[in-house]
Amino acid sequence: MDLSKPTVRSYYMEFLRCAACSQNFEYENPLYHPITLPKCGHTMCKQCINIMGGQKECPQDQVSFGNTPIDQLPTNYPFLMMIYRSSEGQCRSYMEFDDQKKSYFSDIEKGFGEISLVIMQIINNKKYQSILSRSTIRTMFSLLHSQYINNEGFLIFIQAARNLGENVCIDFILHYQSLQELKNNLESALGLQQGQFPEPAIEEKILKLIILLIKCSGISSEQHLMYSVTQLVQRKDQKNIQPSVEYIVRLLLDVPCFEIEQVGESSSMQLKPAFQKYESLRRVYDSKIIEMAMQCGFYMPPEQWSLLLYGYTTNESIIDPIIDKLLTKTSFQTAIQQYKKIVLLSGAAQSQDLNDLMKHFQFLSNDNLAIDASGASVLTSTLDMLKRVVSILNKLKK
Repeated sequence: MDLSKPTVRSYYMEFLRCAACSQNFEYENPLYHPITLPKCGHTMCKQCINIMGGQKECPQDQVSFGNTPIDQLPTNYPFLMMIYRSSEGQCRSYMEFDDQKKSYFSDIEKGFGEISLVIMQIINNKKYQSILSRSTIRTMFSLLHSQYINNEGFLIFIQAARNLGENVCIDFILHYQSLQELKNNLESALGLQQGQFPEPAIEEKILKLIILLIKCSGISSEQHLMYSVTQLVQRKDQKNIQPSVEYIVRLLLDVPCFEIEQVGESSSMQLKPAFQKYESLRRVYDSKIIEMAMQCGFYMPPEQWSLLLYGYTTNESIIDPIIDKLLTKTSFQTAIQQYKKIVLLSGAAQSQDLNDLMKHFQFLSNDNLAIDASGASVLTSTLDMLKRVVSILNKLKK
């Protein structure tokens, strides 16, 4: 991969440098070889690992990395293959194993190496990236940030493989839906009529007015709050804003964000202490919308949610943890059912390829994957899925 390309450097370089000192990983200099810690999955250069000495916890998040001595952790060579051609050197054996374990480990390493080469194809192709979300590509990188020298690390890899399968499934669902279909489906999921979802600027204005009015104007009830906000917004925005105001207030009531204080015969509506600042109220508002949408089987990557809710994609880092918290054991299965409908209704020329891809989704969605399947089978299915994804993307006109 050519690291001199600005598009690569601006986005993907964060995955290709040491988590501790930010030094770019290098193949030629052993001090800057990547080493991934078990459990937390942070990848650091050999130099920083040496500095850590006898530490038992990751300096980034204080997560213990188990019983494996830090000086015995292997170099993550498949990760280096993202940057350098494999012909520049042969991968050394990770540790001293018996012949059987060494053979198994070699197969695993080879599989990860092949995965890294497929990921290289994806991140260097703009056409692929127009279909696969940034969230999906981040998950591909997290797949390589797996220290599979011990069982705990391999369990992390299995979860990353499952997450990747779910993300790819959702990306293909979105590809076969038009933008208008997406918006209509979202409004339906939220119980709104067509065209009623508020614009980002209006959302922000309404939320900030709610905070201001409750703090300064003695709001007595939800009806009083809706009326007051509507009047203030409509002074500047000459359009019917009432449905948007009612929708946002009722959504916050469902959380619930408000409390009613009785003072004699009168009442006063207050925001709970946890929601009295815009950032906290905004976060719970975003979470509630995404939760309602996901419960109805509506899918959208973080950057698209950011665009819808804020008007730009740069807030995807705020949306990502919200979605992660809302994912359940059944969410992947729900996505697969939606994927089946999309493939059937689209009548896509690649229907056979898409059906083959679904087999990998079904395999990776198994709740007991870590128990029912071997590490090698998960690795093989993940690799085959990514190869199938590239094959399908090559056939798409978009």
